[in-house]
Amino acid sequence: MQAGNLCRTVWAVTAASVGLATGCTKTRQLDRSDWGALPGYQPIVVVTHSGIRHELKEYRFFTTGLVGRGDGDEIEIPLDSIALVEVRESNTAGTVIAVLAAGTAVGVIIALTQSSEKPEPASCPFVYSFDGEEYRFDSETFSGAIAPGLDRTDFDNLEHLQPVGGRYRLRLVNSRPETQYTDELKLIVVDHPTGTEVIPDRAGDVHVLADIRAPLTARGVHGEDVLAAVRHADEVYWTGVPLEEADLDNPAELRDGLVVSFARPPGVQSATIVVRARNTALAPFAVEEFLQLQGEGLFDWYLRVAQSESLRQRVRDWVAREGTLHVLLWQEGRWTLQDALLDVGPALGKSQVARLDLSGVDADTVAVRLELARGLWQIDWVAMGVGSETPVTVTEIAARRARDERGRDVRELLASEDGRYYASVDGGVAEIEFAVPPPVDDLARSVILKSRGFYYVYVPHSGPGQSLLADRILDEPLVGNQYILERWRATRR
Repeated sequence: MQAGNLCRTVWAVTAASVGLATGCTKTRQLDRSDWGALPGYQPIVVVTHSGIRHELKEYRFFTTGLVGRGDGDEIEIPLDSIALVEVRESNTAGTVIAVLAAGTAVGVIIALTQSSEKPEPASCPFVYSFDGEEYRFDSETFSGAIAPGLDRTDFDNLEHLQPVGGRYRLRLVNSRPETQYTDELKLIVVDHPTGTEVIPDRAGDVHVLADIRAPLTARGVHGEDVLAAVRHADEVYWTGVPLEEADLDNPAELRDGLVVSFARPPGVQSATIVVRARNTALAPFAVEEFLQLQGEGLFDWYLRVAQSESLRQRVRDWVAREGTLHVLLWQEGRWTLQDALLDVGPALGKSQVARLDLSGVDADTVAVRLELARGLWQIDWVAMGVGSETPVTVTEIAARRARDERGRDVRELLASEDGRYYASVDGGVAEIEFAVPPPVDDLARSVILKSRGFYYVYVPHSGPGQSLLADRILDEPLVGNQYILERWRATRR
């Protein structure tokens, strides 16, 4: 965190002071010339959007947050996670509590610290793996976990990571205008038979695939032949029907997809579909557009998400319905949903798997439909595999060393899922090292990243909100698809 012009830069706030003791009320306005009035030693209480209270005796405000100390160790609280600050002052009538609306301050700070050029759409934490010579971009993690309470655990194959000197080395990087909170970051090391492929599913279960088959056919839902685009993992992506051609008033035109067929493996009742894909730029655009509907109530919405399981479930249901990649299997004369692959972000292709129950398939071929919101996904590769019955060795390891860009030890913050977060702002970098487990003779090795967290996206949030539209997007199918595509077209005219 860079030390900026202290409180005068940060506290762009006008607020009232309300006396609560002995029933007496006294109001004191804090105008702009008083923003730097908080001396840093006068005790304050900071309340975050997740409802956690921090009583601080010493503190310093920076452009991105505050560093403070109460009765324990030093803590750092990013600015946009602060819901309010209470300043306790003594007077003859009692105690005066000045409530400073940090949500207002966030908007001002963003305006001061960002350039006039609109940044690229925000995303999520980036992970770089050291391959022996350089750090290479290898994972974009917990995409779409945009608020406290929506924390998500992701499992990603690290394709570039190599052991060097008995260590695995990673960099966890925040390179977007957002604040990222990582609760856990570990490695899962899988030793498996040579010639098999290891890919985790959304629950973290490891699929070890022996017989991986390319599709026989692949067609878009409008009949176009797309086999050449999805037959190999070559970064030649199927992108669907162009958005410009969609009739947004026709519900059928708000969805897209493709159907692939495979030769059925003999003698098996289940198989695994492998899909390597990434989101388009429409995914972060959709997130920002939805958040902007909250208007000046954005930070209240964050707090409600943290406190309300029903609201969290509505958000999850919306994402599952319109943001995920649905995997359907043709059996007994109809398409049946098998799984939904999570959004992965637009920066990097990622392989995901879903189990296929073939017990109801009586044909020599297996037909799979991949269905998605129009324009939201790009698909690089689709394949089908059969699991290996050979036992594998799975070892989960925590970091032995982790330090942020200021040299602070953050290893314990990443060691387990415990609600203690490593928080970083734009430009933050954590250097992380793991001890390499001893190799297992005659087995290949794959390494999977396990990570959990959430992040706040910086978006304009002034003015009245559109809560009715936001509620319709969460609750009514296709309303979000239509609104986002309309907004996408409008911003590109």
